[in-house]
Amino acid sequence: PYGSSEIISTCMKLSLLECAVTVCDGAGTVIASSSDLIQAIGARLTGILRTSPIKSVMKQIRDHGGFILDESSARIDQAEGVAKAVQLGYRRVAVTVASVNSHWIDGIRRVEKEKGVEVAVFSVCNTCASEVDTDRILAGADVVCASASRLVRERIGASAVMQLGVAIPVFVLTKLGKRLILAYLAEF
Repeated sequence: PYGSSEIISTCMKLSLLECAVTVCDGAGTVIASSSDLIQAIGARLTGILRTSPIKSVMKQIRDHGGFILDESSARIDQAEGVAKAVQLGYRRVAVTVASVNSHWIDGIRRVEKEKGVEVAVFSVCNTCASEVDTDRILAGADVVCASASRLVRERIGASAVMQLGVAIPVFVLTKLGKRLILAYLAEF
């Protein structure tokens, strides 16, 4: 019940977030302002590290108001996705970042600071997070899905201001994360 797409989708319905930058198989990085599109993209398939363009998938995304960062290659780049979301006029953005791409978090925070926007970083797919990834996540994420990582549970769990669940915990690290999670729980 504590999946990132569910949380983000609910917070979008509550107008706490304006859009989300997520990853979709067949499209790569996607910017979407539809809570239903976010849920459709993120509900079943996670952990996508690379994909290739699938025209029918991209058409569905466009038909539902989504924006694809790079239709020719379906590449995944969440930092560029956040920058594009801001360029499109969004001011309250959620973004999912897999641990293997934790290096993007710093660039996302830089865009947030330079453009004066609010970005909620959801760290996802953390089963194989390294110590370096864990340091980056701890320094820059708002909400962290522990996945099956002992390292994330021990290092990030100890710093959490709030935890959801036990078997696969979700850790909340910031005031923004707490605000989003409490709003989600009130609806859940």
